[in-house]
Amino acid sequence: MRGGNSAHVTLLFPFAHPNDLTNEISTWLAGYFAELRPFDAAFLSVAWFNDRVTHLERVPDQPFRAMTRDLRRAFPMNPPYGDRVAEPTPHLNLGEGSALELLKQAAPSVSRSLPEAIGATEAKLMIGGSGPNSWTVPEHFSFGPKCSIFLS
Repeated sequence: MRGGNSAHVTLLFPFAHPNDLTNEISTWLAGYFAELRPFDAAFLSVAWFNDRVTHLERVPDQPFRAMTRDLRRAFPMNPPYGDRVAEPTPHLNLGEGSALELLKQAAPSVSRSLPEAIGATEAKLMIGGSGPNSWTVPEHFSFGPKCSIFLS
């Protein structure tokens, strides 16, 4: 993927500038995601945003939409996609910014490998820029309460 990102479903972009990330933000995110339960989803079909971005649509999309709404309420200074999209569509990008013909050639091959099931068990805070391989994942937030096991 462009920029060195691994496959993911974006919940809120852009988020905070790395210099603005605080312990309070991390603590809030950890608490929020700990309240969620892991869930299953599947990617069923290839879809397009304006012949520019090809992506996989997922079902169910409600858990992803709910997380985006909650994050938007908690961090109103960071509206999804700079407020250019009223209700963002949760998706997994296949290609963005590549030649349209290349994306159109790839879509049937990807379609043949669907559906693809996933288990959503965590959220990752990704920070980076537009340069190649500039993205890093400084924090992971597990869904569900943490459990400690003691052996004696």
